[in-house]
Amino acid sequence: MKKIITILCLIFGISIANAQPTWTYVEVNDSLNNGFNGVCFTSETTGVIVGLNGMIKRSTDGGKTWTSINSGQTTDLNNVFFLNQNLGWAAGTTRVIKTTDGGLTWANSSGTNLSEDIFKDVKFLDANNGYISGSQVFKTTDGGNTWTKLTSGPTFKQSIDFIDINNGYVCGNDGLLGNTVNGTSFLGQTSPVGNNIYKIRFINDSVGVAVGQSNLILYTKNKGVTWTVKSTAGNSDLLDICTIGKSIFWAVGTNGYIQKSIDAGNSWTTIIPRFQGQEYKDISFINENLGWFVGESGLNIYDNRPKTTIEKIAVQSQIQVYPNPNNTGTLNIENAASGVLTIYNTIGQKVMTHNMAEAKGSVNISTLEKGLYIVILQSNSAKQTAKLIVE
Repeated sequence: MKKIITILCLIFGISIANAQPTWTYVEVNDSLNNGFNGVCFTSETTGVIVGLNGMIKRSTDGGKTWTSINSGQTTDLNNVFFLNQNLGWAAGTTRVIKTTDGGLTWANSSGTNLSEDIFKDVKFLDANNGYISGSQVFKTTDGGNTWTKLTSGPTFKQSIDFIDINNGYVCGNDGLLGNTVNGTSFLGQTSPVGNNIYKIRFINDSVGVAVGQSNLILYTKNKGVTWTVKSTAGNSDLLDICTIGKSIFWAVGTNGYIQKSIDAGNSWTTIIPRFQGQEYKDISFINENLGWFVGESGLNIYDNRPKTTIEKIAVQSQIQVYPNPNNTGTLNIENAASGVLTIYNTIGQKVMTHNMAEAKGSVNISTLEKGLYIVILQSNSAKQTAKLIVE
C-alpha cells in the first residue's frame, strides 16, 4: 500500500503532511435545550449523541450537523454504546433501549426488573452478552431482552468495563472499586482515595485507568490488584475516559479539562483545546486522530488527520519524452525547465537521475528494464512529469 501511495504522489503531485490538531465546536440546537450526556461514533462520519428527556441525535457527516431521532423515551439517557455500525444500546433512567439499524430507530430493551434503577454506563462484549451499571450492576445474555442483577448495596456504581465474559471491573461513589473473575460476583478492591470514581476502562487484560472527583486518575498494571494515584490535584472532576489502540487514553471532565496519556496510562499531559471552559461529559474516538467531546449543549471535534493537498499540473508544464514507448535506449526530452530529472519505477524506487541544463536534451536509458516508469523534472519553480514505457 505504501508503494502505491508513493507512485500516486509522484504522478499527481500529492503531498501529505501532519498539521497541528484542529478543534471545531458544534452547537447542537435543540428546542427543549436538552443536555447531552453520551456520544459514540462508529465511523469517521456516523455517530449518535444521547441526553436528557430521552433525547437522541444522529450525524452522518462527522458531527457537523445532527438530526433528531425519536427514542420513544421521556426519561434521561446517560450513555450510548455501539458494538458495530448497526447494533447499539443506550442506558438511562429506568431504561435501556436498543437499535439494530445504526441509530435510526430504537426499541425498549429494559425488561421488567429495571424500572426503579438509574444507569450511567453500558458495555457489550458481543450481540448477546452485555452489562449496565448505576444503582446496581445488571447482566444480559440475550441482547438485552432480560437482565440479571449482579450486585446489591446502596453505593452508586458509576461505570463498568469487561475484558471478557469472566473478567470485569466496576467503580463508583466513595472510592468504590471492584472486580469479578467469574462474570458474576464482584470483589472489593482497595481504593487509595475516597473520591467518587466516575469511569473505568482497561486497555488490555492487565492495564486500566479509573478517573473521578477532583481530577482523580488511578492506574493499575496488575489487573486491579493495586492502584497508583497519578493525579488528585485540581478543582475539576474527570467524568469520562476512553482507550485507543494499545497505548492511548483520553480523559475529560468539568471546566473543559482534558488529559491524555500515550503510554497506556502511566503518565499524563494536560490538553488545552481551542474552546476552553466547557464541561465534557463523554468522549468517542474512532482512531487516534479523530474524536468527539460532548458537553451540555454541543461538542468539540478533535481532528489530527494528515492533511492532503494536490498540486495542479497545467498542460504546458508537462515535459515531452519520446520515443514513447521506447526501445532505442535513448530518451529525447523537450519543453523542459532546467533542473534535476529523476526516473522512478512502479514500486517507487529511484532508478536514474540526470541534470537538465536546457529545455531539450537526451538521456541514455539503455540500462532500464522493460516496464512502466515515471519521469519527474524538478526545478526551482515547478514540477514537470511524464509517463514512460520501455519495451
